[in-house]
Amino acid sequence: MTNHRQKRLTIATICLSFILTLLLITPTASAKTVYLQEKALKFDVQPVVQNSTTFVELRGLCTALGRSVSWDSSTKKTTCEAEGSSFSYISGATTYELNKQTVSFSTRPRVINGRTMLGLREVSRVFGRDVHYLSETGDIILYKDGLTDNQKASLIDSQVKKLADARKFNGSVAVQRRGDLLMSGGYGIANAYHSIGNKTHTPFAIASITKGITGIAVMQLVEDGKINLNDKVSKYLLSVPNAGRMTVRQLLTHTAGLPWEAPNYRAVSSLIYTPGNSQRYSNVGYQLLGDIIAQASGMSYGQYVRENIFEPAKMSGAGFDINIVNPSIRAFGYEYTNGRYVRKTRNYAARGASGSIYATVIDLARLDQALRDDTLLSRSTYNTMVGRHAGDWGFGWQAYHAPDGRVTQLEGSTDGYRTYIRRHEGRTFAIIVLANDERSKPAVVGSLIESIIRL
Repeated sequence: MTNHRQKRLTIATICLSFILTLLLITPTASAKTVYLQEKALKFDVQPVVQNSTTFVELRGLCTALGRSVSWDSSTKKTTCEAEGSSFSYISGATTYELNKQTVSFSTRPRVINGRTMLGLREVSRVFGRDVHYLSETGDIILYKDGLTDNQKASLIDSQVKKLADARKFNGSVAVQRRGDLLMSGGYGIANAYHSIGNKTHTPFAIASITKGITGIAVMQLVEDGKINLNDKVSKYLLSVPNAGRMTVRQLLTHTAGLPWEAPNYRAVSSLIYTPGNSQRYSNVGYQLLGDIIAQASGMSYGQYVRENIFEPAKMSGAGFDINIVNPSIRAFGYEYTNGRYVRKTRNYAARGASGSIYATVIDLARLDQALRDDTLLSRSTYNTMVGRHAGDWGFGWQAYHAPDGRVTQLEGSTDGYRTYIRRHEGRTFAIIVLANDERSKPAVVGSLIESIIRL
């Protein structure tokens, strides 16, 4: 009896080991879409991932590339060839022939559902295609000699749609390239109650991207001799506590000792550090800058920005306080909870020069162009604004010096909205992402878009 039980246990152990072995060699994850340039490819067997390597069906790939495919059952040889190029592989071999040269596989092919599947590294070698993996969606782009702007636009649109379909993004995007609009689009819901979708011209609360516009306004007044960056705040705002200890420059660079928020921004009695000795992001400082702009210009902050920035930049869809915009055209802010969109709102007007502006992605693309062609500031003043004056901060904008050119960037976050703008001067592009779902991560969407632009 004991021997019989031991035999059954041994058989069970062997069976279990066999099953585990099968599991280990079975595809552990499905790869996503494979693109040839901008065209999505179709396969009889979808790409799969095994041990962190993506395998693509050889026959389908050869066909997509316009190559003939043959199978010799007697030798178990697969051949894929076109004029001037030939690839052949014998099933089970550790090498293949490429244009009559024997080459070792970096990762041996797999046979899955009767189809030979080739690892992406071999795809690059064999077919002379660069391989780009989009980590945000898991998709793969095979390309040669770069992509045209139209191909990039098509890929960006399809990728953002995928994120929207997966409820990872809800909003609008625009991409500016060399002074022209490369692409723009709206994705997901603008008004859940009335089932209105986001569009290119849908206005969003842009949150802290407002600070970049405030920076432009201050620098215009510096150019006009109405503000000096080293002036004490007390020159413009006598009644503000500690105004004699802070400068306009320090408000712009978040180094004035002010807190992030305050119930009454004009009545902050205690500084959190000595001005100029540290740095702390402060909405309060930018709200005070709005008052300084009003005092120096003789206009309200809103009137000054409208006449001196929105109008010359042709930002016709921009304004102040998203709550007063026609509900049929605006994007409402949402939180996605328990399978449904729940409205989020606040008194956006109270954000003033730190975050009260609304705009469309087209408006912000036009703002980028107006900065590039010196419509709003002289080149010298612009360079001063986007210089690095305290850490990564210029005046209203964060600035980074990349090997291929200067980058200016801002991100915003407020109730119901997430926003992002990234302007790359060396590569002459701007990416604008405006979202009205708090789960959305515009910087991730922006990174996806940039990875395609750079191909």
